[in-house]
Amino acid sequence: MNAGRVEARRALLAVLTAHQDAGRRIPCLSASDVAAWTSDDPDDQAVAARACEPCPAIEPCRLYGVVFPKEAGVYGAMTEHDRRPTSARQRRKASA
Repeated sequence: MNAGRVEARRALLAVLTAHQDAGRRIPCLSASDVAAWTSDDPDDQAVAARACEPCPAIEPCRLYGVVFPKEAGVYGAMTEHDRRPTSARQRRKASA
């Protein structure tokens, strides 16, 4: 894992923890079955993505997933499949 990704992951975890410490529910941290967020199964990921919708940290989480599309699992209510096309479009825009 490169240094930029390590730092971005640390920052995301800090945001999630801050929300949780403030009493806000973070679905991926408070679910009884957290495996759905990191599952390779598309059906499991779809269930986890739907559970993300009320999360107060959905935007920074989604941004992390889009910036690092090869990261396994669900980020910001987006599955791995959802994030890859978004990331490709963003890279094309950035290079234009």
